[in-house]
Amino acid sequence: MDTRWYGSWVHVSLLVTVLLALTGVQVLQAQEAGTKGPGTVTLDLKDAGLGDALTEIGKQTQWEICASAELPGKVTLRVDSTAGETALDRAVQQCGSRWLRLYLVGKPTQQAPAWESKELIQFLMDQQRDRILHMPFEKQQGELLRNVFAFRPNGGDRGGPAGQLQAGGTFPWDPLRPFRAAEYHEQVDLSVQNGTLLSALDALWGASGYPVVAEEDLQGDVSVEAKQEALETVLDKLCTPLNLKWRRVYLVVPLEELNRDQVAQRMNQGWNMMWDSFFSLDAPARQKWLQWGISMLQSIPPAQVAQIRQSEFAPRMVEAATQLVTRLNPQQRREVAPLAQMLLSVFGGQ
Repeated sequence: MDTRWYGSWVHVSLLVTVLLALTGVQVLQAQEAGTKGPGTVTLDLKDAGLGDALTEIGKQTQWEICASAELPGKVTLRVDSTAGETALDRAVQQCGSRWLRLYLVGKPTQQAPAWESKELIQFLMDQQRDRILHMPFEKQQGELLRNVFAFRPNGGDRGGPAGQLQAGGTFPWDPLRPFRAAEYHEQVDLSVQNGTLLSALDALWGASGYPVVAEEDLQGDVSVEAKQEALETVLDKLCTPLNLKWRRVYLVVPLEELNRDQVAQRMNQGWNMMWDSFFSLDAPARQKWLQWGISMLQSIPPAQVAQIRQSEFAPRMVEAATQLVTRLNPQQRREVAPLAQMLLSVFGGQ
């Protein structure tokens, strides 16, 4: 397979990343662990199941760990009074899985939901999508550009430079990638005056890098001033006046190895979901996104357009754009026509 066109993927992905960031479809990048949290563990494990290792880590740290029911791999690990997240990372990495720390806020009078890992991922995906859609346009661009991804061949260096796709290969898919931050902060700045709790939690997510979300529809206004205060101290300041509680959760899931057809299926699903999200925006916001998408496609150099048209990716994009036009109503078709025509032009459609 000719892989020269992948050099132009950064240009195309600035547009396609809208699809991926809004739907959670992300290809593997290296695990980006945050600053080590509290809790230490002592372990002496040999060929232990990952689930058993997580149970022991949770027992010693009193952490809530939400893990997939079937986690592959065995763990051999010996640590003595080691930071809990360091031990967690080493155990999970041995088995080719991934983990994420997050915070859930709810009412103390209700029993905390017993999340399944897939349900929690879907919940976070919905929260992330709503979060991005309600950001100012300039901030939306920054969030989406942060998620520009790189394909990595199966068996390659998971933390190293992006590789080329190999014919017949599979793709390691990290379900937690959409929720990771470029960096994490245990000490945060936060200034909220008579703001809604949900907007304050969203601001705390942005300030810390860790997902901070409400498990239910919570109402109430809050005010808080924090300057380089501990993240969990700020959470206390937000929750205590409203008689709410927060809990730290560690989500652990295996990587998914997807073949080309599965990747294409997910991208098609994401494409449709992206446009559903797009039409939920108001008219001025939609116009901004259309103009941005067109300008990104116009910026691709002619030589790279030629390479894109020769790639296996091109027919998929032509098919997706064509299907989009056919499923929209007449008014929607007229609105997206300039972008659809530009997509067909770049990817070789008629």
